[in-house]
Order: sequence, then structure tokens, then C-alpha cells
Amino acid sequence: MELAIDDKTVLLTTHKTYCETEELHSLRAISEYSPLQVYLQSCANRGALPSAVVVRSLHRVAHRIIGAVVDIVYDDAATHTTTAHVLQLSNVRPALFMPIIVVDGERYALLAQESLLSQGLCPVKTCIRGFVDEAGHFVATTHEAALRALGIPCLEAKPLSSQTFTIGNEGEAPVQIFSVTLTWSAETLGTATASSELVIVPLDGAFGSGDAGASLSASLLLQQQ
Repeated sequence: MELAIDDKTVLLTTHKTYCETEELHSLRAISEYSPLQVYLQSCANRGALPSAVVVRSLHRVAHRIIGAVVDIVYDDAATHTTTAHVLQLSNVRPALFMPIIVVDGERYALLAQESLLSQGLCPVKTCIRGFVDEAGHFVATTHEAALRALGIPCLEAKPLSSQTFTIGNEGEAPVQIFSVTLTWSAETLGTATASSELVIVPLDGAFGSGDAGASLSASLLLQQQ
């Protein structure tokens, strides 16, 4: 089927590996999927509308699409070549959160300690992951209980920049980075460092965490000094 964007059309089809009995129904549903419509309109506004969108997979909850993986296809008439880029679409705006703890004038970063499959299950210090809700607040999807135990007010977190950042593979949704600053005593800091789930490091130590999000967050915070 075709999608009409301004005065142009974009072919909407499924990948050869996509298999579903109600394929046409799925195409109609993805054609009305708001994140795809917003993306294509943004491309049209920049004069770079793709020639085709190829659906690889759809993610649903109660028959409602909440995410999709598609190929964005461009045909170059001058060189007679075709290029495709994988794009992940989602209803959720991903976000990262790095609380800052001030103790006796020194700033520390609160990070999550996780064993990541992508790094051979090595322990890596990372930003806390979550998403931006409709009110613009950060909502944690990991380590919520540990954050509550330390009294970290996620709802008071503010974006470090109005800009969103691409971290990871091309096609992944850009993230917004949040932070909040708390002042602790040395005694409180000592109690918090006993946690194995969350760790506290000097702010400039976040650059050696092995996590791109933590390094970027630290860079933004140090620029604000």
C-alpha cells in the first residue's frame, strides 16, 4: 500500500521475513501509527522523504501497536542505487538518569552496576534507564526500589539539555538525559556505598565507567560548572 505525505507517496510493505495472517490489517495499522507519521513528516519537511518503508516486526499490547522495526529505503535516481536503514519506532521516549550527590563540596555520580551481555557479562557502571512520561518527567524502569531506598526523587529530575542524543546503533531512538542534585553528609554517603545495585563514583570517574551514557552525562554536567 502507499502512504500520502504532502504531495508525495511512500510505499509501505512488509519484509520477506515478516509473516502474519492478517498482513494487510497490520499495514493499515502501522500506516496510522503516530511515531511513523511524525517521522515521515519530518523527513518530508527536510526534503528527504524515503521511497519505501519496509516493516520487519511489530510490537503489540492488547492488539495495539506500541513499537515497530522498519527499514527506511532510499532510491538514488542518479546512481541507480538503493540504500536501507533500520529504524526503531516506539511510543515511549527513552531517557537516562544520573543523580548527583554533593558531599563537602565534592560532586559524585550515582550509577547502576550491571553485568551486560554485550560486554561478556562484565560488571559495568551505567546510567539508570527509563523513559519520559507525558508530563515530561523521568520514570525509572530499572532499580526503582534502590532509588526509593536512597530517597532519590526521580520526579524532581530535570533534563540536562533540551537536545536528545543518539547512543548506540543507528536507528535506535534518541535519549534525553536527566539529573537531580542532592546534598548528603559523609555518613549518608558511607551508608549508600554499601549497596551492590547502585554505586557512587566521583563525577569525573564516570568517564571510565564503560558506559557511553554515563560519559555523556558527566560531560554535560561538567560543562555546567
